[in-house]
Amino acid sequence: MKKDNHRKQFLIAIGIATLICYPFVLPQILKSNTFIVEAFHDNNKETEDSVTKETASVSSNPVSESSPAQTSVSTTAAKNASTTTVAAESSSAAESLATTAATTAAAPAKANFVTVTDDYFSDALFIGDSRTDGIRMFSGLNNTTYFCSAGLDFKDAFKKTLSIDKTTKSTLENLLATKKFGKIYIMLGINELGFPMNVIESHATQVIQTVQKYQPGAIIFVQANLHVTKSRSASDKDVNNKRINELNEILKKFANNTNIFYLDANVLFDDEHGALNPKMTSDDTHIHGKYYKTWAEWLKTKGIQK
Repeated sequence: MKKDNHRKQFLIAIGIATLICYPFVLPQILKSNTFIVEAFHDNNKETEDSVTKETASVSSNPVSESSPAQTSVSTTAAKNASTTTVAAESSSAAESLATTAATTAAAPAKANFVTVTDDYFSDALFIGDSRTDGIRMFSGLNNTTYFCSAGLDFKDAFKKTLSIDKTTKSTLENLLATKKFGKIYIMLGINELGFPMNVIESHATQVIQTVQKYQPGAIIFVQANLHVTKSRSASDKDVNNKRINELNEILKKFANNTNIFYLDANVLFDDEHGALNPKMTSDDTHIHGKYYKTWAEWLKTKGIQK
């Protein structure tokens, strides 16, 4: 009973104390809560301002150093764009080169050869080595001009002074400069097979371009070098049919079938091995004299009329 009375008295005392202190404590409580709320709002505001500022920075500076992730993505995008551009340019260049190569490599239009008579060669010039000298001596094409000698080659063609007839000697340059020719036959190269092919090609280019410079209206016939026999081809490291064929392929490229034509008389003299028929030669290199007439008759089937 006493305990209950003490408890009641204690509760009454607490209640009275609360009522007495409440007016003084309440403002402090409210002030404290206001501070907490205001601090919460201030912190939120600072966070929002910070986020806003960072967002603005990323938007205005996509490659800014302050935003490495954005920088990395932008740089990667730039690299990808650059790679795409380079790839596109490379593809375009490759297509251009392929088109150029296809145009260059395309075979020229077929030559429209006609059969002609001896008179066709009256305004012709034959330039060559000992095989061309054989045409001069044995073919029967006498009403024409020859600039030829044993051992002549592309690199020395404009350095030599040769007999044009029984009374006249001339350089090739002087001959081209002083007389007009309608057709020019060129057969050179076998005497420089010891040189690399690109060097021979350079020599041939110089000769053909110089001939064109002096005789722009002439039809040029580039003649293939004749093969040697199989036995000589097998024993000669320079003058062999493999290298002769490589040389002839180079010469063939000069033909455009407009004003430069390629003629290959090997079809007349080759055996089944693609070599000079041993029955047609006594030195494994030059055909017998009687076969030059065969050659001349074949040339008459390869005329070009402008």
